[in-house]
Amino acid sequence: RQFEEAKKYFVQAVAAAPQSGPAHYNYALALNALGDTEQARQQFLEAANLAPGDKVIWDSPALHPFGSPAGPKERKEHPMATGRPGMGSGPR
Repeated sequence: RQFEEAKKYFVQAVAAAPQSGPAHYNYALALNALGDTEQARQQFLEAANLAPGDKVIWDSPALHPFGSPAGPKERKEHPMATGRPGMGSGPR
């Protein structure tokens, strides 16, 4: 019930500030806690894209199950990459 209420508030936060990485991140945390992993993944990705230097978002243990948010360009620069697909959604 607590996460359902949080979800409502974070939907409003994302609507009010769609360019806010932290708003998307917190919305993703609520979605993930409610078991909506696909929606959570999309919101985590959006948060990472909107806040590329935000260590709270990028280093979040909640983000790890979804892979690295690094896009294809970064993977090319690191030849020792694991070969797992990143979370980057490509150019906007």
